Amino acid sequence: MWSLWKFLRPKPVSKNNRRVALTTIHNQLYVSTVRVSINRFETIIVGGPRDQETFEYATLEAAKEGHKAVVNSLKMTRLVNLIKHAGRLAIKEIDCEPN
Repeated sequence: MWSLWKFLRPKPVSKNNRRVALTTIHNQLYVSTVRVSINRFETIIVGGPRDQETFEYATLEAAKEGHKAVVNSLKMTRLVNLIKHAGRLAIKEIDCEPN
């Protein structure tokens, strides 16, 4: 009986097998997804205005998809901010031109 329990018991989560995904965005933002327990995964954003924002998932597949969605969301937000900033620069240049 002991050998069966030893074989079927939940495996401890070690530092080596906790990481699901890690993405760096423009050397400023980090998105990390890790296994917290056997059926709990967590994605955290480090850096930027959404610093320390977390998302939780119950399955590995959901964690991988969630990680991708968070990364895509941050990339789109960054792109929109760059476009807005470029638009403000263009408007300032137009306003400074003599008529």
